[in-house]
Amino acid sequence: STGDYRKAYEYQARHKELYDSIYNADNIRLITSLEYQYNYEQEKQALELEQQKKDALQEAENRRQAILRNSFLVGFILMILLVAVILRNFIQKRNANRVLEERNMKIESQNEAITASISYALRIQQALFPPDEMVESILIDYFILNRPRDIVSGDFYWLAEKNGRIYLALADCTGHGVPGAFMSLLGMSYLNEIAGTSKDLCASNMLDELRERVIRALHQTGQRDEARDGMEMSLCVLEPGKQQMQYAGAYRPLYLVRDGQLLETRGDCMPIGIHDEDTSFTCHQVKLQDKDMIYLFSDGFVDQIGGPHKKTFRTRHFRKLLSSVAHKNMNEQQLELERSLDEWKGSYEQIDDILVLGFRIGSP
Repeated sequence: STGDYRKAYEYQARHKELYDSIYNADNIRLITSLEYQYNYEQEKQALELEQQKKDALQEAENRRQAILRNSFLVGFILMILLVAVILRNFIQKRNANRVLEERNMKIESQNEAITASISYALRIQQALFPPDEMVESILIDYFILNRPRDIVSGDFYWLAEKNGRIYLALADCTGHGVPGAFMSLLGMSYLNEIAGTSKDLCASNMLDELRERVIRALHQTGQRDEARDGMEMSLCVLEPGKQQMQYAGAYRPLYLVRDGQLLETRGDCMPIGIHDEDTSFTCHQVKLQDKDMIYLFSDGFVDQIGGPHKKTFRTRHFRKLLSSVAHKNMNEQQLELERSLDEWKGSYEQIDDILVLGFRIGSP
């Protein structure tokens, strides 16, 4: 406007230069600002991600700690409950053991009292058996194998001598233990009465008389629902110097071994007690020879369970055993019978009373 074109041109060029410089500086500031802002945002996001990771790790650690704490608490509570249950069971078991011990002591005391009572009953029963001196003086050459299943026995043997006659009986009473022992006392008592009051009765008459007394004592009438208690018996009557013997049996046989051969004399198939058939017992006359071996026995030996197949010993084996030992002396015979019985029985329990009586005719 002043007409100074030269100055105007210079100022215009200077203005453009300054404008470009200022504009570039602003752009640089803007770019720097944007770059700073971008970097800031990136760092902020990185920090936020790092913090999120830390928070996630912390949360996971907190959860783990919570799980551990809760598990510990649950385990502690379960342990307390377990200890309480164990303690409770221990106390209950201790109390039960104390009660059981008291009962066992009471039972043991009762058993001792019962055993002592039965042992004393055995003394009474043995007192009724013929004394050893009497048996030795009458039978002379004999052996007796007596093995009660319990303390007292339902098997018994009886011996008497009157008017030059020898009366010998072996019986197997119903049952064993105390019930059998009661029957044995009854049988021995009645046999003593019959031998003491009767005159020269034969073997069968003595069994008839004994049967009547047992039936009366037990009040047996023959009804179906009553107990059929009684006894099986072998009874011999010998007259020294005579080669003959009377024999009568209630179910039980008599075995005679002569020169290795066994001869059997069977008894009647009825007991000493009530029976369907009311007939007299049979009196057998048995001819004897010097050195004959006579055996009377209960059924305990032949009925004993044992062997490899858990069977009874059986009559056939028993007869064979007696035939094989009859020639030996009495001590050897008894030992051989006991050995055979023990080997057969093995670990099995004895199921019945066992009684075997053997004697030899003539001098030993």
